[in-house]
Parts: sequence; structure tokens; C-alpha cells
Amino acid sequence: MISMVRLSLLLFLLFANKNSQATDATYNTVKEKLEAYSHLAATSIFHWNTQSEISNSAIVSMITSSGLQEDNSGEGVIFRHILATSTANEINGKRIPLYVKQPLLERHWVALKSSDPKLFAAAKSYYIYATAVNQFNGTKDRVNITVPALKRLKDEVIRTGDHQATAISSIWLAMELMLGNPFQAISEIEYALPFLPERSERRTLENYLSKETAHDWLRSSYQELAIPSLSFYHAMEILDLQKPNDVANTWAYFAAIDALINQYKFEEALLLSDKAIETVGKNNTEHEMYLILTQRLRVIAFQHDENVAEQAEQIYRRLNTLDLEEVERKSQELVAYSTALYLATTNNNSEFINAVEHYTNVLDNMLVESGFKDKIKLRKELELAKLYEVHGDYQVSFEHYKRYKKLLVTRNAEQFENANLIKADNISEDIELAKFRQQELEDLRNERMGLNQDNGKLQSTVFLLFTAILSILAIWLWLYKRRNDTQIKYDELTGTLTRSAMLKSLTVALKKDRSSCMALVNIDHFQRINDTYGYRVGEEVVSVLGKTIQKRIRKTDKFCRFGNEEFLIYFSNSNEDEVKHILDELNNLLAKQKWWKNTEQAFTTSFSSGVVTLNGENNLDYVLKYCHKLLEGAKNKGNAAAITQSTSPV
Repeated sequence: MISMVRLSLLLFLLFANKNSQATDATYNTVKEKLEAYSHLAATSIFHWNTQSEISNSAIVSMITSSGLQEDNSGEGVIFRHILATSTANEINGKRIPLYVKQPLLERHWVALKSSDPKLFAAAKSYYIYATAVNQFNGTKDRVNITVPALKRLKDEVIRTGDHQATAISSIWLAMELMLGNPFQAISEIEYALPFLPERSERRTLENYLSKETAHDWLRSSYQELAIPSLSFYHAMEILDLQKPNDVANTWAYFAAIDALINQYKFEEALLLSDKAIETVGKNNTEHEMYLILTQRLRVIAFQHDENVAEQAEQIYRRLNTLDLEEVERKSQELVAYSTALYLATTNNNSEFINAVEHYTNVLDNMLVESGFKDKIKLRKELELAKLYEVHGDYQVSFEHYKRYKKLLVTRNAEQFENANLIKADNISEDIELAKFRQQELEDLRNERMGLNQDNGKLQSTVFLLFTAILSILAIWLWLYKRRNDTQIKYDELTGTLTRSAMLKSLTVALKKDRSSCMALVNIDHFQRINDTYGYRVGEEVVSVLGKTIQKRIRKTDKFCRFGNEEFLIYFSNSNEDEVKHILDELNNLLAKQKWWKNTEQAFTTSFSSGVVTLNGENNLDYVLKYCHKLLEGAKNKGNAAAITQSTSPV
């Protein structure tokens, strides 16, 4: 049985590294020995008592040949404690065969920090984490201990002046913050990302939480926050970092396609799906191929194409040519889900209901053993909502969406129970500030030793200098925060609200305003404008439309740049006729614009729109999805079309 320390950590990680040969006990330098111990610790933590390519006996051989048990140096003490702690709470499983001969003291850590700041940051971070997991039996209550301790460690590492060491301590802190404050965790991951090591063929404690891991955590976090564009970006970053035939490629493709689906970019999703099938089909496993083909099936089903049944049938037949027994051994959920999704595209209602029931049972069984029950419950309700939507049963779909939202609210409330605010400055700035503090302390020490002749003048000078620097720093931080807040809230090109700022404000507005309309506006033939006149003209068209909307709508209305050429407008206390009149007026104003700054050629453009009358509906995801459907209908009608309807699709 895997210990709680290692189970908790393994569930956080997506990527696994390949094994290397055991290290010889004869080391030429301390650096060589530390690298060997780091590799031994990382390999043991990841593979001990697991069904993997590295067995317990192989790890025991590595420990024996490393000479760690007989090493009485400071580094030997540290790594014996780390390995012993990693399996200290094993009950039914085996513990790593190491015994602790000496206490682990602060002087041991100080020596390691002096010789290798990166390894010090990684080793002490893991030791803080593992000790707390044992103490609290794997529950999230440990964050009351780990988060403050990891914050103190990060501050200590900053003073070493090592950027990568600071990033390593920061990413371990981010892992624990995920249990209490996801927004703060995102900030911490973004803080660490530029200086994190890339994943290596040789696993060490330093690269245990790598750049790839950080991108995956950000991808997952932005997906949960319903920001698919950023989720897509980080999934593609993972692909850029991966090696050929790596299982992480498959999951990155899956995540990237999922992000495109959530943005309704089905053509791009199909193209990326083609690339994924070609890449994964060469040398990867049957399970990976099944995963990518299932994602292809999702793209086909969710875009509601006319030939959906025929296309879904082709993919499902291809799925059934794979080794289903091997796939089910890896994931029963995947096979059950793909079957239910395929049947959702058919007219066979009874088989679809049976398949959904089987899929539900598989997820319910997973809940018994899983350490992440909340995530499975959320996935269950969300996927059931999508399955029923594909099948055309919008009433049942809507019920599952409501359950999903309720679970999400409960989970987020629990996550923030232990939330604390911390700063999120740039690593380089923190290190420079730490150097300044160290120099200040050195100056004060010199004064006390009598090394400065004019103590009074120097003291006044230092005080004035320190005051001036603090004042400048305070002003800089205020300007930096103000600039960042502005960038987060407003779109740079149009000056409108950003998508995230708009959605945040709408969450409040929908609850207060019971009679309002939502319009999703999309510039007609925008790609043709870019192809014909260039992207600068395209940006000018977007900017002009944004300014036109800004001048016409009321102060009580809200609007944002929702996509590249899309705007979302919220009309408070308005009905369909009023909104339709305003949209027609906006189209007329836009049609008068014939000449553009970035081209000498004259042309006019227009936009189409989908308008939803809310009637008290405050489910934002549901309203946006409905707007998209109406907009698609308007696009099919021709230029400058608008389709309006109330929130009652069934």
C-alpha cells in the first residue's frame, strides 16, 4: 500500500521520468554525491511500492550501492531522513530499508544551502511537505503548517540570490496553496515558471516539479476557472517541451483540443485532432490512441454538425478495432464514456440510457478509492450534462449543469477556508531587495564594530537613503500594481473590459437585474478582411466597432471584447425590440465607415449577433452557450443578421 505522503504527492503529478542506473558509492566530489542522492531520493519517492518499471528491489540495490546508510556527513543525514520520512506511515506496504542514526539539525541544512541552493530548496520543501502529511494523515489541514513553513523557506532561498532555487521553493509552495487558495496558487506558479528546470531523463528532487508540471497545473486551473484560451496556451506549451513518444504528449493534445472545444473553435479542434492522431498513432500505446480518438468523437458530437451520426459511427468503429481489454485495464471510465457519447449521437434512447447508467456506475466506483472525490463528482455532473445535451435532452442536461455549478460553489468555498494573501513579485526583484537588506545589515554591523569613523553622519545618510529607497519602491509597486490591474481589467486594443472582468461583473449583475438582454456580436467575414488587407486593418476594424459600441450604449450597460472579433454586450432593463433596434443602429453606423488608416482601399463591413432575453436566468454558462447557438444561426442567414430569443430553448 502506498504511503499517504507519496500518494498525496503522486496524485498531484502528471509526468513520470525514466530510470537511470544506480550510482556508484565512490564519489569524486561532494557535488557528484549530492546529485546521486538527489536522483536516489526522487526515484524512491516516485516508484517505491508502486506498479512501475522500477521495482522495490531495484531501489534497494540503488540505496546499497549509493552508500547512503553508512554516510555520516551532513548530506547523508539529510537524505536518510528524507527517505525515512517518505514511507514513515506505511501500514500494509513495505518501508524503505533505511534507519536514522543521527538527528537532523539546522546546521545540516545550512551546509547544504551553502553548497547547493537548488537542492537545498527542493529537499527542504519536500521534507516540510512529507512531515506535515504524516502528521495530519494526508488531510488538507496540513496547509496550516506547510504554507507558512514554505513561505519562510522561500524567503530564505531568495536571500541566496539563486533564481532557480527560488523558483523551486515557490512551486512547492504553490502545490500546497492549491488546497487553500487556487488564485494565489496560480500567481505563485506564474512567479516560478520562467526559472523552473525542464523535465530531464534523469529524475532529481530539483526537477521533480518541473516546468512541464507547472504548465499542466496552470492548464488545469484555467480550465476550472472557465478561461479556455489560457488553458489552451499552457497545453501547447507542454507539447513544445515534450520529447517524441512521451505519454505526456497525448494528454497535452487531449487538453489542448478540450480547450478549443470550450471556445467553440471546432475547425481548429479537428485540425489539431488530426495532428494528434497522426503523432500518437506511430509508437504510442492502444490506451493513448483510444484517448485521442475519444477526443475526436467529442469534437464531432459537440459541434452538432448535420452528419454527426455518420462521422461518430466511423470513429466508434475505429475505437472498437483497438485492444479494449488493454484500454479498460488503464481506464474503465474512458471506454464507458466513449460508448455513452457515441450512443448520444444515435436515436437509440434505451441503449443510450443504459450506457449512461454504466458510465455513472464506473465513476461512483472510482469515488470509493480516489483521493480526489470532489474532482470526480464535478467531472461526473459536467460530462452527464454534455452527454444529454448531445442526445437532445436539454431539460436533463440543464439539471446536471445546475448540480455541477452547485458542487463547484461548495468546492471553491472549501478551498478558500485556509486562504491567505501573499505578495507575488518578480523573482529578480525579490532577490535584489534581499541583497539590499543584506547590505544594510552589513553596514549596521560595521558601525557597531567601530569600522566607520563618522558614525552619526553615516547613520543619518543610511537612514535617508533607506527612506528614499523605500519610498521609491512603494511608488513603483503602486504603479506596477495599477498597471497590472488595468491590463487585467481592460483589453489593450479596444479599451473595453476583458472577458474575465466582464464575466466577473456579470455574475453580480445577473442576480440583480431581472429584465435584461445579452448579445454576442461577431464581425462578418473577419478572416477575409485579415487575408485581404492584413491583420493591422483587422485590428482597426475591431477597434472601430468597440468605440462605436461604447458611444452608443448606456452607462448601465456593459460590454467586453469576448474573442478576437467578438464582443459581448449586456443590456440592462431592456427587451428584445429595444436591443434589436440598437444593434441595427450600430450596424448602420459601422456601414458608414469606408476608409481605414492602414489601407488605401475602401470597404465596409458589418456584424451578426445572437441576442438572448434573460427572463431572470442567472446561469451565465447556459446564457453564453445559448448566445453562441443564436449567433451561429445569424451567421447562416447572412451579413448583419440578428436572431433574438428568450432563454427557453426547449
